[in-house]
Amino acid sequence: MKLKNKLTVVGLSFLAFSCTDLETTNSEYLTGKQYPETTEQALNLATPVFAKTQGMLDGGGWWFTQEITTDEAVCPTRGADWDDGGKWRALSRHTWGPQTEAVTQLYGMIYSAVPQANYAIETLTPASAANPRVAKVLAQVKVSRAYYYYLAIDSFGDVAFPTTFTGADEFPKKTPRAEVFAAIVKD
Repeated sequence: MKLKNKLTVVGLSFLAFSCTDLETTNSEYLTGKQYPETTEQALNLATPVFAKTQGMLDGGGWWFTQEITTDEAVCPTRGADWDDGGKWRALSRHTWGPQTEAVTQLYGMIYSAVPQANYAIETLTPASAANPRVAKVLAQVKVSRAYYYYLAIDSFGDVAFPTTFTGADEFPKKTPRAEVFAAIVKD
């Protein structure tokens, strides 16, 4: 009991003498006009866009929807082994729907990468005119966004097609597949 009281006194003493001036000035942070200053910072903005492709072969759903739904690959089950609630049978038998895991994972992967790409494009565009290395990263991000939209129209047909981050519509309407394709080819 004495140890607990001592710890309480020490803790209260610490709080009484701790820093209370928590004010900061904005000069301590980089503003949007200052960032990115270097190519490395530009790459930091682009990395989340590129990183989304890592999960495509497993948790991203793309491989499952492209291969298990054809006769190129099967996922055999033996009793309850690898059955996983019937998700493999649903893909193989073409009975999947909007709630099927692979479909929701693919859609989620695409539409979590697109806003990141839009943000990176908006942030990198001003710096790209003065820095050719930033311009190269910007071009790579645009190609990545085009690739994600290609996967979207290939998998889902008419899709939401936001191309901005700032002021983007919270619930974008579907854009016809042909319009999305023409825009990504142009990009």
